[in-house]
Amino acid sequence: MATEFPALSALRAEGALVSALAVRLGENRVLATSEPERPLSPASVTKLYTAAAALETWGPEHRFSTYLYVRGPLRNGQLDGDLVLRGGGDPALTEDKLRFLAEEAARLGLREVTGGLVVDDSRFGPLDCNVKDRCEAEAGTINSYDAPISAVGVNFSNVAVLVVPGEKPGDPARVALDPTELPSLALEAKVKTVARGGQLFVGRVTRGDRDILQVTGSINVDRGPVRVWRSIANASLHTGELFLHFLTRAGITVKGETQVESTVSGVGEPLADVEGQPLWQTLHDMQRFSNNVIADAMALSLLAEREDAPVPLTIAAAGGNLQSYGQEISTNSSLPSSRASELTLFDGSGLIPENRVSARDLVALLAHIYDRYALFPSFLGSLVVPEFAAGRSLRRTRDPDWLQRLAVKSGGLGEPVSVVTLAGYLRLPDGSWCAFATLVNGTPKRRSVSRAKVFEAIRKDLARLPAAQ
Repeated sequence: MATEFPALSALRAEGALVSALAVRLGENRVLATSEPERPLSPASVTKLYTAAAALETWGPEHRFSTYLYVRGPLRNGQLDGDLVLRGGGDPALTEDKLRFLAEEAARLGLREVTGGLVVDDSRFGPLDCNVKDRCEAEAGTINSYDAPISAVGVNFSNVAVLVVPGEKPGDPARVALDPTELPSLALEAKVKTVARGGQLFVGRVTRGDRDILQVTGSINVDRGPVRVWRSIANASLHTGELFLHFLTRAGITVKGETQVESTVSGVGEPLADVEGQPLWQTLHDMQRFSNNVIADAMALSLLAEREDAPVPLTIAAAGGNLQSYGQEISTNSSLPSSRASELTLFDGSGLIPENRVSARDLVALLAHIYDRYALFPSFLGSLVVPEFAAGRSLRRTRDPDWLQRLAVKSGGLGEPVSVVTLAGYLRLPDGSWCAFATLVNGTPKRRSVSRAKVFEAIRKDLARLPAAQ
């Protein structure tokens, strides 16, 4: 017999909005419920839809590729024309892959390009910022999560600053851009070495076409090198400049300028390509670190696969594509329901606070993937086991069942009201599986709900489930 979620219900009595559901899989028996069909803001548990749709579309071993083309004749190592770096939408493209591609071009005999380097990001095209954080980050930021999306973005559209303490307190610290300085990047740094109590401040401001990394504060003398990542304003141009750096290191001279091309005007002849990591690993990175760039780039690639994809692509349309996917799953689910799903998605990451998902929607998705035997292991493996979580919020308990029997995705937002969400799987003592989803939103009257308090309420309620006794 289904029970309530008493600890979560207590939060509702204090003014929070709650939607929660726990179901024993295999028989879809409801174990506990609390307004399961109430649509609330899901925050980053939105990424569960992105991960599930990606696995169903491409399979866990799919790899995105990045391509190199030549426009013009290539004879005796000289290309009379442009070299084209074409993005394939790899959401986890790293500088190591760019370095490999440059070295591969050199191995194939390329030595000189009489034209320029063209960065082709036309798979997604130019994208407007879609949420307050990303829009504000166009002028400056102190974060890494608010990075822009590009079909050829590298290092999650972030740049690293390396800070190394001096030999003794009072010495200036060494500060450098990692791996190298680039034309569109500048560094303003003043960091001193201290005996203890050091604190760094790293921000990025954009002036014209230049991203300026501003680094101030102090660093402990006994601390090792510190690498801090910040989002950049022009992801495609940054990739092009970094690739040009690797081309130069590989012994390839490019005489012309580096420019970005967002509409296809003739790709040219293929020269080389590089594959990214397998999809299952990318999904693990997306879920573990709640990476918004991976999620929204993945959602855009899913939309681009459709024959009726809009031109130009937008993140909102990519979210709408995931919405259709999720609504179909909810509609066809055997879970009990008294009304049609009101699931609404505007992105693939969960940054948009206007997204709306119910606990029933999420459990229907979890049950759907659980029944996809070839895909479930990869989906489950992308989730976080609290004992091994990167952050502390899921590890603030000694309860072994919570720490070791859960595989989850969490979510959180602070504006316009607080959002704390958790969804995933619980392995029951008899070896069976439970899928659960819990969403807690603040209201205009009670804007903030403590993340730690919500997680403790979820922990207590899961421990009380009838099948968990």
